Amino acid sequence: MRNVWIALLLGSVSLYACSQSPAENSTLVQQQVQDAYLKATSGIDAPTIRADAVLSHLQDGSLILVDVRQETEMAVSQIPGALSLDEFKQKYQANGPPKDKTVVAYCTIGYRSGKFAEKLTAQGIAVRNLEGGILAWVGSHGPLVHSDSAGVTAATTTVHVYGKEWNLLPPGYQGVW
Repeated sequence: MRNVWIALLLGSVSLYACSQSPAENSTLVQQQVQDAYLKATSGIDAPTIRADAVLSHLQDGSLILVDVRQETEMAVSQIPGALSLDEFKQKYQANGPPKDKTVVAYCTIGYRSGKFAEKLTAQGIAVRNLEGGILAWVGSHGPLVHSDSAGVTAATTTVHVYGKEWNLLPPGYQGVW
């Protein structure tokens, strides 16, 4: 029954959004992402960081981005420079990440990355959970990349959104699940 209500709500919002200007639609989507993030992460106790703050540090080398999504999700797109969970573990399991770097974990909305951030926080590692996950990232105009089977990386606007109910992307992006 809950899924029926969610579907009806999202359908109503979609109809409303179609009658809005692109700027109004983008603001509405950002609010939906924030609401979904807060609901999904209630009860998670981990430090957070906003997408715009990550964007401002993307090129300075102070962050270690960790994509905790499944391989099928990461195959669609990732934040540039992000490590998979396995890559992070292989690289930093023995000695941990450098003390002068902050780990930023992300997933679709922030639940899985929040659980990961809780674990790292308990280990004394400087970590932040990306508020709103990859959905907030694209809402803040953060870049995404896709790597093909030959390892060639290119910009993309396609996002694996985990499921239909999480298809909360701003105009110009395509969600797949």
